[in-house]
Amino acid sequence: VLREMQEFNIRPNVVTVALVVDGLGRCNPPRCREARELVQHLQSQSKIKRSDATNGNHNGRGGVIEDTDARGISLSNNKIATALIASYGRANDVKSATEAFDRIPDPDVVAFNALLDACCRCDELKLALELFRWRVGVAPPSSAAEGDDAGKENATRRRTAPVITSIEPDVVTYTSLISVLLQLDRRAAT
Repeated sequence: VLREMQEFNIRPNVVTVALVVDGLGRCNPPRCREARELVQHLQSQSKIKRSDATNGNHNGRGGVIEDTDARGISLSNNKIATALIASYGRANDVKSATEAFDRIPDPDVVAFNALLDACCRCDELKLALELFRWRVGVAPPSSAAEGDDAGKENATRRRTAPVITSIEPDVVTYTSLISVLLQLDRRAAT
């Protein structure tokens, strides 16, 4: 499909690339390396080169700066990265799935759900639970009285803690979490 598009000088957009990545991930076995290389190739094909003189951009050495793809095609694009995460999950490669997720500057709940699914497919249930706790967050205990020194210390710690991009969970997120907990419970029982 992409070759035909290129023959007619039609440049694929983010949605098209994400669908192709997803399709490569659904092959048996998943063709994740090819999917990643395709995205990198398309990204490098369409980089925009700007000179220092025309736009005031410089790299400190008087050279040309290359921007990211004008259409958003990159491994850090939410849609493309989500398709790649799902592909890695199908290939039982949770390490690459988490690396793909970490490339996303502002991940959304769909990408997070794909990562949780990849962890479950790869039997990395504890990792899925840890990721949920880290990204969704667990409310700190509010049982300490306001006048209590421990309560003040916890409040100070929360104000000075590094800010983590929080993800608002949806039904799919909670369904994945329930599945993880049930599987962990089943293992503990056996």
